Amino acid sequence: ASEKTQLDLSRALFVGELALNGQVRPVPGVLPITLFAKDRGYTAFFVPAENVAEASIIEGIDIYPIQSLTQLIHHITGQKKIAPAPTQPITDIPRGETHTVDMADIAGQPFAKRALEIAAAGGHNLLFSGPPGSGKTLLATAFPSILPRMTTKEVTEVTAIYSVAGLLPKDTPTILQRPFRTPHHSASLVALVGGGARPQPGEVSLAHRGVLFLDELPEFPRCVLESLRQPLEGGVVHISRAHGRVQYPARFTLIASYNPCPCGFASDPEKECLCSVAEISRYQKKMSGPLLDRIDLHVEVPRVDIHKLTETGQAEPSEVVRKRVDLARTQQQNRFQATLYVTNSDIGARDIQRFCSLPPPVLTFLQQAGKNLYLSGRSLHKVIKVARTIADLDLKEKIEVPHVAEALQFRKREKYT
Repeated sequence: ASEKTQLDLSRALFVGELALNGQVRPVPGVLPITLFAKDRGYTAFFVPAENVAEASIIEGIDIYPIQSLTQLIHHITGQKKIAPAPTQPITDIPRGETHTVDMADIAGQPFAKRALEIAAAGGHNLLFSGPPGSGKTLLATAFPSILPRMTTKEVTEVTAIYSVAGLLPKDTPTILQRPFRTPHHSASLVALVGGGARPQPGEVSLAHRGVLFLDELPEFPRCVLESLRQPLEGGVVHISRAHGRVQYPARFTLIASYNPCPCGFASDPEKECLCSVAEISRYQKKMSGPLLDRIDLHVEVPRVDIHKLTETGQAEPSEVVRKRVDLARTQQQNRFQATLYVTNSDIGARDIQRFCSLPPPVLTFLQQAGKNLYLSGRSLHKVIKVARTIADLDLKEKIEVPHVAEALQFRKREKYT
């Protein structure tokens, strides 16, 4: 048999689950294994037939669909060859985009919409607060419609995660749109950050390169919220088990919302709040200072006046906003060419001065504002990075006082307990 075969088994990789009847069943995680095989110099990769579509998006390696062990043996011995599957690069896959909410569908809320635009342009995390019915969830749902389309590299990263989780759709096993994950506040720690006997990606990883929306933030258990600090800071999550340690990417944009008090009407000028001061304090303390410190944009969303709801003027559509976001992202792409950074929010503390230098008058203005608002060092860095994004939206090379002034509007006076 070895004389008949032309297959170099030393450069071939095989994966699949073998049933008792000899059939080869599909398995999760084929795409990242394909990437591993290509990087390690393998030229042939034999996968279950049902996994071929996800593996074939990778160029430079032959993908062979296998339905049974007998079929594989016939191929290796040369009795009946299997044709490699045609490659379907990501760039050739149609990207039909569908968004449930457009920015034009939202009446009023110019300040909140501006915050969404800044968040999309610079990859900044955002926190909405306001009474029930003010539109916090609607605003968050519109956010994906103004995000830039994913690059080929990002599509591969996201699809690989969904492959490991076994969540790829069978008809089109490629994730082409940015994820928008909305876990319920009853979600467990494992569900949010990942884990299990065989560590699986959690919501923070399933939201990689996309959006993690946490509605009613204080309703989440505090231990669950505190687990967000690592991925928010480093863009990865580590899961340790007795047999080893797994690392999953988790670079997402966090959009969160909460009511200002248990009844929801503490900031509502029309409805009376029924909560005591102690109840409000206890409710808001569920969100720790270090967690809030890691959120770049803090936005109060008031109830929209009834007259604005009935206005017939056309609001700005998402496509127009996205064009400005794309231009700002292009500025950042040029800025970060020689680095691993993608957006302004990624800039590390040691590189703030390098990429966000402030002229003396701007620095003086920021220092005084930081003192008045009791801003922490981390918060000041957040303000500078948001100001950098606002300058990018203005297509300005230098950060100016108005950019910092606008960025400061998205920070609260800080005296966390």
